[in-house]
Amino acid sequence: MSQINQTSSQNLYEFGDYMKKQLNITLILAVMVVIVPFLLNSLGMLVLFAIGIIIVSIIGLIFNILMLVRLSRAKNASPHPYLVKTFQFFIINIIIAVVGIFTNNMIFILVLDLASPIVVLIAWKSLADYVEIYRKEAPPSSGFQLVAQGIKMYTISVSLSLGIIVVSFFISFTLILGLVILTVLISFAITVYSIVASYKIANGIMAVFGGHITSASPHPSQSMYGAPTPQFTSHLPDNSSQYETPDSEPATTIQTTNAKQNICPQCGGIVDLEAKFCGVCGYTISK
Repeated sequence: MSQINQTSSQNLYEFGDYMKKQLNITLILAVMVVIVPFLLNSLGMLVLFAIGIIIVSIIGLIFNILMLVRLSRAKNASPHPYLVKTFQFFIINIIIAVVGIFTNNMIFILVLDLASPIVVLIAWKSLADYVEIYRKEAPPSSGFQLVAQGIKMYTISVSLSLGIIVVSFFISFTLILGLVILTVLISFAITVYSIVASYKIANGIMAVFGGHITSASPHPSQSMYGAPTPQFTSHLPDNSSQYETPDSEPATTIQTTNAKQNICPQCGGIVDLEAKFCGVCGYTISK
């Protein structure tokens, strides 16, 4: 049985595509902030530079919104707990960012700065767990390895960034210029490493979900761990065999199909014997 439907696959591919575009915008913004100010020699050019920064930032925000929209659509099409968790933690990170705008308490800002990368890391790891489930039925792809490498690199970058955030907080009270510059350079290096990790994740997601579901999967448009939706499936006993000869082919086929399926106790949908979750309602199937 297919573990993911085509709607989820398409939206996750577009999620990775918008993620790459957002990363490209981030790189452009970084270059503008670090290099361009040194090339300005007039107030008018400085104003144009500020306007350019605002425009590029808005474009990056739009790509972030499009990423969340695609992730939400994939989650709705295949309501697997890993996808739901990924979406929820990305939303939590947005809430953290908004709260940080309206606070000026240094300790509270430090807590938010520490919480944000942890929340994002949890979201990426949940998505990686979902990708790993898809590995069993998807065509061979280097994307799975790219996602694994990207998550590993991103975990390292988060660990380093948490340390540098704490160190920078205490250094800010010392007013030692050399230490401040050193922490800024280290933070920049960690950011670059994190962006490389994010590119790997994005490329991996596009490689995994950009391929076609193998022909061995009989129902490529079904929900996660699910079979056809309940309204198209009859649960009444099939008595048609009594009107046919004992060696009838249709009767044999129906018995073979039913032997490989269970009924979800929550919504009545048909699920695989090996399924852990119902693809229709997300109910955990006990063994």
